[in-house]
Amino acid sequence: MRKLILSFYISLDGKSADGDNGIRDVMTSIDDPEQEKYFVSRLWEAGAFLMGRTTYEIMAGYWPGSDHPSAQA
Repeated sequence: MRKLILSFYISLDGKSADGDNGIRDVMTSIDDPEQEKYFVSRLWEAGAFLMGRTTYEIMAGYWPGSDHPSAQA
């Protein structure tokens, strides 16, 4: 049996990251090569990604043309 690992960004007050509350801006503004390397390595370890329809549609429109280090994974 494989492990199921949930990775979810949430603030201390229970708010999820979205375009309106600023949490996403904080997450994307981190410019640390070691942190990026760790994050990308974790993405490569995943056997599958499970997401909702809206998230998938947003990601499907962004990642194929992106040169971001996470895009290939």
